[in-house]
Amino acid sequence: MLSKLIILTATLLITFWSNKIGMVSCQSVTCPLQGETCLCPSFFFVKKMYINCSATSIAAAFPKSDVAKMLLPFQSKEKYIYLNNKNWLSIPTNAFESLQNIMQLDLGSNSLREVQEKAFVGLGSTLFHLSLKMNLLEVVKSGMFATLGKLTTLDLSNNRIRLVETSTFKELGLLDRLYIGFNNITLLSNGTFLGLASLTEFDFLHNSLALARAESFVGLSRLAVLHLHFQGLR
Repeated sequence: MLSKLIILTATLLITFWSNKIGMVSCQSVTCPLQGETCLCPSFFFVKKMYINCSATSIAAAFPKSDVAKMLLPFQSKEKYIYLNNKNWLSIPTNAFESLQNIMQLDLGSNSLREVQEKAFVGLGSTLFHLSLKMNLLEVVKSGMFATLGKLTTLDLSNNRIRLVETSTFKELGLLDRLYIGFNNITLLSNGTFLGLASLTEFDFLHNSLALARAESFVGLSRLAVLHLHFQGLR
């Protein structure tokens, strides 16, 4: 009897607060292209929105206009977006310029070989988490993360990265965690990580680094955790 009363009370409270704060169903949100359905919680708060538009059967071209059109009615909400397994080869410049209030963006598990300079313009005032893990990136170019000054977590692990250009991270002054393990990096130039004054955790596991020089890590004054295991260090 008590358990039934608790369930009834909880149901009434959920119904009350759903109406009070404006919780709405996610059923009407659709993925770009081919009418695919986005996955997200059954309900989401007015100020936050979790969208998982991951799918395997989708065109290789990046559907910039379709993504923007899909999210246009929800511009005022904080959005946590997952766009995995899209088989995209490249993210073009200004790909997300018309989107607003993106807090977290997961582009992992695609076939990305390139992220063009300033691809993330427009997200800098809100984006705090960016994942590009499990792609096919070979070079992390300077300018790739331009304008992402609020970013605190960046995941580049499990790619094919062999080169990180100098000054790539110079604008990421608030970055706290950087994951770049399981790549093919053999050499780090002096000052590669300049600008990462807030970095506390750096995962560089399973690369092919032959020599680790102190000059390569200049500027990491707050670094507390460094994973350098499984290299070719001598």
